[in-house]
Amino acid sequence: MKIIKEFKSKKNNVYLAEAENRILILKEFRTCDNYLREKSNHFIIESSSLKIPKILEWDDENCTLLMEYIEGITALDAVETAEKKKDPECALAVLKSIFSWLDSFHSIEGIKTEKLSFNDMNFRNFIVSYSSEATLYGVDFESFEKGSLLTDTGKLIGMYLNYDEKYSEFKKSVVDGFMDFIVSEEYYSEEILKKSIKDAITEIDNRRFNIT
Repeated sequence: MKIIKEFKSKKNNVYLAEAENRILILKEFRTCDNYLREKSNHFIIESSSLKIPKILEWDDENCTLLMEYIEGITALDAVETAEKKKDPECALAVLKSIFSWLDSFHSIEGIKTEKLSFNDMNFRNFIVSYSSEATLYGVDFESFEKGSLLTDTGKLIGMYLNYDEKYSEFKKSVVDGFMDFIVSEEYYSEEILKKSIKDAITEIDNRRFNIT
């Protein structure tokens, strides 16, 4: 197997690789607990119609996964490009796509039964593929914890606002449009949504400044 490049990851070693003329993702986990968690969670989602990369091979001894490569850009790249181009509709479309993915995620039987949340709202955990039409894929499934669509939605908005340039006027206008969508579709009231966002931002700030 030939390693082409390493992706930025704080938790694991993730590589773009080539084997038998096929481009793949090689994920080496730094702890086997996270490896087992990711593999287990992946198979829960794989039984649904949700868009995720397939696991092609796994190695329990070395705690590694060989996965399908999804060609596209990260949701982070997409919203950053939208802000540079001053295109709020594009950024709003990305947030709506992630929310739609999360809404479907929370409808999966194994997720509902255990009352799990996706939790890690790093925008690098979502890939926008343009192979035919724009399709959103979720990746990285080792960080699930107890929660709900509401807590995930608050974290989604909190993370978006905290990317550079933090709390820019552009981001605030996109979030206003996104919140209008959530409220108008009667997912949550504005009051409940604002509280979830506030809680998420507090959690982000505490993590940033190592407050426990």
